[in-house]
Amino acid sequence: MAAEVDQVGDSIKSLHVNDVSQTNGNSEISENDETEWGFELQEVYRLAVKFFKEKEGKAIHLTYKDRLRLVALTKQVSHGRYRPDVSPDVGFLDVVGNDRRQAWQGLGEMSTAAAMEEFVSHLDRFCPLFKPYLQAHKTEREEKERQRIEEEQRKVKEMEESQQRQREEKERQRIEEEQRKVKE
Repeated sequence: MAAEVDQVGDSIKSLHVNDVSQTNGNSEISENDETEWGFELQEVYRLAVKFFKEKEGKAIHLTYKDRLRLVALTKQVSHGRYRPDVSPDVGFLDVVGNDRRQAWQGLGEMSTAAAMEEFVSHLDRFCPLFKPYLQAHKTEREEKERQRIEEEQRKVKEMEESQQRQREEKERQRIEEEQRKVKE
């Protein structure tokens, strides 16, 4: 059993997040649809997978079945419904591989969005550190946006001041030129 858990742990470390728009063609995820987390679903999912990879075995201690479920959900997001051509062949004695394949098959026609949502909600339920992790990312994103807006405003103000100085300099030059003409 310990070897099986290690194999699932190794497969979790190799999880990756594909751009959903390029994976299985599901168009049900709106680009501007922010979730309860304050991010778009794809972004929450990407952060959830990143968190899971970083914290699995440290801050997150899952049962074998829970790990299988999360791996299956990730496969569903990456590849869509189970297809034998996408899944590697598993040997007769490869218990973990068979379990993973069955968990993925068990998801059936689950949509990409539903798989993402379930992955995030499972992770939230399993690890109380996930919400603060997302909150930190949300705060960081908001701070970057605030800084970007301030920088834009600063540039606009500098440009306006520069234009004002140019107008004033032209006006000063025009007045000096008129004064010279008057003296002549």
